[in-house]
Amino acid sequence: MRRFAAAVLFALTLQTPAFAHEVDEYVQAALISLERDHLDVRLRLVAGADVFSQVFARIDTNRDGSVSEAEKQAYAHAVVRDLAFNLNGQRMAAGIVSITFPPVDLMKEGLGEIELALRVPVSKPGGHQKLVLENRHQRAISAYLMNCVKPRDASLRIVSQRRSADQSRYELDYDITT
Repeated sequence: MRRFAAAVLFALTLQTPAFAHEVDEYVQAALISLERDHLDVRLRLVAGADVFSQVFARIDTNRDGSVSEAEKQAYAHAVVRDLAFNLNGQRMAAGIVSITFPPVDLMKEGLGEIELALRVPVSKPGGHQKLVLENRHQRAISAYLMNCVKPRDASLRIVSQRRSADQSRYELDYDITT
């Protein structure tokens, strides 16, 4: 029994302790909701602690360590400029519905989440639709996620979804029945 206990104790001393690691990516998650006449996109942006300074440098343009309403608006518009929405080969403009910023101290910890609610008008009333969304915002440090929720409207049916390997490009085929 002593040998067994000694062997267990020895094995435990060989194991390396688990350390929490710093998050080194700017996670950008887009969730798309389909409606007959528009698309709603909820974009959640979380800067990991290791890349916070790079992200914050683009937000805090006056370098005062806080984020003003004007800086929030400017950053949200910069993010939207880096998104490309194409529906059936036609570029679509996304409008900003709302902007939410966390406290700066949470962002520094990699815990704060910037949330943008966007709306993209859809002009074609029915038939097969192909949406392509590309996110080019801060590509060097970003990790992307894109998905579509199941439509509430039974006349909308998701046919297929495809993503690039890094998920910066998302293709959604869907049908609208009249």
